[in-house]
Amino acid sequence: MKTLLLLSLIGALVVSETEACGQCVSDHPQQHYCQSEFVVRVEILDIVSVPAKSMNRVSALIIDSLKLPKRNTGKTVEFYSPAAFCGTHFLKGAEYVVTGNKETDTDGSTYWYHDTCDFAKGWRGLPQDQKKGFTTKYGRLCECQIEGSQSASSHKVAYDNTRNTYPDARTFWTPDNCYYNPLKSGEFSGVDDCESEFGFCTPGSDGECSWELSPEYEDCFKKRDDFVLVDSGAFAITDPAQCSVLPSRRKRRRCRKKIKKYLEEIGAGGGEMEIFF
Repeated sequence: MKTLLLLSLIGALVVSETEACGQCVSDHPQQHYCQSEFVVRVEILDIVSVPAKSMNRVSALIIDSLKLPKRNTGKTVEFYSPAAFCGTHFLKGAEYVVTGNKETDTDGSTYWYHDTCDFAKGWRGLPQDQKKGFTTKYGRLCECQIEGSQSASSHKVAYDNTRNTYPDARTFWTPDNCYYNPLKSGEFSGVDDCESEFGFCTPGSDGECSWELSPEYEDCFKKRDDFVLVDSGAFAITDPAQCSVLPSRRKRRRCRKKIKKYLEEIGAGGGEMEIFF
């Protein structure tokens, strides 16, 4: 089998464990694709530790060149990644989608490097829309910028009386402007991160980018809104009738009572209410 060697030497390259293990920004898979120089679907063949550099040298068979010339499919690639707890724990024989970038060594040679914060997930476990994104769709959408939140904060939305009852509403999730808030989704057990699993940040006819309202995304978005009650008092449910989705009579009664109270406060000119839609 012909080997495609994507690195020359690692020379004196040293990766600081402090830097490698730093906190990663929660990027969307589409961002990973668009910001990376290589994206490949691979089968891991071998992993060799390079202790002096705190790195692993990974050999892998390219099953699909997702962001490399297609002629590389079927060849073997070698790339480096941080070792120990700082890096991705690849398993031999498993298939992954791996992203990364070309780095330059002190002697001027180049090599492919998969860093701690780059994307690497098992192919079989990816949602179908992520598979579609990596294979055919993300690459056509790189003109769009995803507006990420790293603090699980709420987001002020533009008033639109066709979708949002309250002009001062805030939300943790909205299709508008490709707002991406995965940390908040992760706070709730049983709630899907709809944007990561089903989201494509797509330009509209007006040139503005927003999450594509596919049936899968809209269904996920509605379920998340209907079932999430934020402890701070910001309700995912905005109408007493929606309380019927809750699993117990006690929770439904409590939900209707709190919703009614907040609606009365808003009607009386109370403070800003955080809601979802």
